[in-house]
Amino acid sequence: MAWAASVAGPVLLVLYLLRLRRRPVRVSTVRYWPLAAKDVQVNVPLKMLRPSWLLLLHVLIAGLAVCAVGRPAVSGVGGAGGRVVLLIDVSASMSAQTARPGISRLDDALDRARQLVRSDRASPSSQFAVVTFAAEPRVLCGFGGSHRASLDALSAVSRTDQPGDLRSALELADSLLKGAQEDAPRGSIILLSDEAAVPRDCPSHVKVESLPFHGEETPPNLGIVAFATSRSESSPETVEGLVEVVGTGPSPSPTVVSIDVDGEVVSRLPMIAAGNAGRTSVTFQLACRPGGVIRAALPGMDALASDDVAALVLAPVTNPRLMIVSPEGALGELPLGSVLLREVLSELRTSGLEEMSEREWLSRGAPTPPVPSMIIFDRVSPAEAPACPSLTFGADAPGRPGLLGSGAAGPPSAIFWDRRHPALRHVSLDGLSLDATPLVTAPEGWMPIARCSSAPIVLASETGRWPRLVVTFDLTRSNWPVQSGFPVFVASAVDLLTARWSLSRGEGHTTGEPIEIPAAPGASIAISGPASASAVAGPDAQVATAPPMALAGMYRAGDARLAVNLLNAAESSLTTTKAGDRVAAAESAPSPPADRREIWHWFAAGVLALLCVEWLVYARLVRT
Repeated sequence: MAWAASVAGPVLLVLYLLRLRRRPVRVSTVRYWPLAAKDVQVNVPLKMLRPSWLLLLHVLIAGLAVCAVGRPAVSGVGGAGGRVVLLIDVSASMSAQTARPGISRLDDALDRARQLVRSDRASPSSQFAVVTFAAEPRVLCGFGGSHRASLDALSAVSRTDQPGDLRSALELADSLLKGAQEDAPRGSIILLSDEAAVPRDCPSHVKVESLPFHGEETPPNLGIVAFATSRSESSPETVEGLVEVVGTGPSPSPTVVSIDVDGEVVSRLPMIAAGNAGRTSVTFQLACRPGGVIRAALPGMDALASDDVAALVLAPVTNPRLMIVSPEGALGELPLGSVLLREVLSELRTSGLEEMSEREWLSRGAPTPPVPSMIIFDRVSPAEAPACPSLTFGADAPGRPGLLGSGAAGPPSAIFWDRRHPALRHVSLDGLSLDATPLVTAPEGWMPIARCSSAPIVLASETGRWPRLVVTFDLTRSNWPVQSGFPVFVASAVDLLTARWSLSRGEGHTTGEPIEIPAAPGASIAISGPASASAVAGPDAQVATAPPMALAGMYRAGDARLAVNLLNAAESSLTTTKAGDRVAAAESAPSPPADRREIWHWFAAGVLALLCVEWLVYARLVRT
């Protein structure tokens, strides 16, 4: 195009600057020939340019012709017949505010995506798919729709408080492109995200789009990234807690963490939050026997609001409801060991002790909700483990047949136990005497906390949803029920396995994890709050499972309250990919061929249109 311009420009100027070449003719007068008189006056070797419509039209025609010769083209995001996946990050950090008031990172990403779609409208054969991702990717618009459908899908994008999972989103976008017709171009993925760690092994057709965040500096933000509460072992009415805060500012900054119970502020904790994505923690204690919703809150007024509050649901101090299952139940004649076990359980502070025979258990199956706080199996081993903690004496663990061997060894010569384990911390087994020692092999996930010289005698489960303890020997064939350490062990085991253990901690969920709610098999529970969802239990399950909540806050699931928090340091730190890192990530793999559309024919059409106009202007000037 440069050589065409270098030729056309001088030629046009020469035609307008050189003198006119006419054959001299002798006439009597030019008085009645005004046009000829003007020509005579300007018929000099060189003349000054005079502005005229013809000059302007000739310049435009020459310019358009030069552009057409250069065969110009534009780079389209899709190209003719191209397929483009707009992969939009809607994770929590994308809700951070930019330098413009009221404009978030997600707003900037959506504006950029709309520009890409609108700029490609000149190529109707281009196709866009819109995919959003946070904890899980979601397809809002697939290939085959119009540009208007893509714009409508972008208008339906909403923010979330979930962490981002870029890898699964890239896999979904890649599968969309693989599902396209093989005779069409491969297409590309345009990533609109503030993701700070773009995978180096991302597909070669991924283009990391630089978002206009109005500067690369991380905005100041304080966020709660860890929150935990639990009741004190020595005093269940006392609640101990910890709050951990991350700060993104360039230097440490003072702040105050407010602790409230059911909306009433009970403590204010001053702290100096570290800067540069450093973490600072603070502990607290409060008296809270009735339980409730315990919240930790920061003053706010920073870049991200969803990490300024975290909440946990703490159950009240309650007495456990127990159930004991034995071969005889409460009707038959019980052996001495079983009688003493019931005497110990009756002396504990409980809300009730229910007795059931092995035959009744087999006929009724596992107890229906409300499930007991704990079940004691006395010489009974159920085929399926109940959905609650359990303590077993003289039988296999629930749902684990074959734990006890078929034979037995003689009386133990020595007994060893873990004095650090909560169930045996205040127990002495020096005076324990056994008629025989069952042959036991501890399976994977079970830890022997007491053993004799030949085999384990007390096992604790380290896996599974519910804690379990198994005493491998039969109480009726030992002197343990008459030892002073036996009631201490039973009381410690109840404290360890029941509400004093499982309900002593504040319960909460994060926006990146599914939620499990105890429910009857096949039940469906509606969840309401900042977002709506439903939890469904399987036909044989004891819990209903709901997907991760999109927004943090307090929810209702039937009569239960659920606390959902962000608690994610990667999202609260608000770190973004620098421009150089974006380029490096995009160029780490071979780039796909650019999609180009030639538009020289539009310039050629402009030349023809202006030639028609030039002819009309020239004809009018000639007639005047």
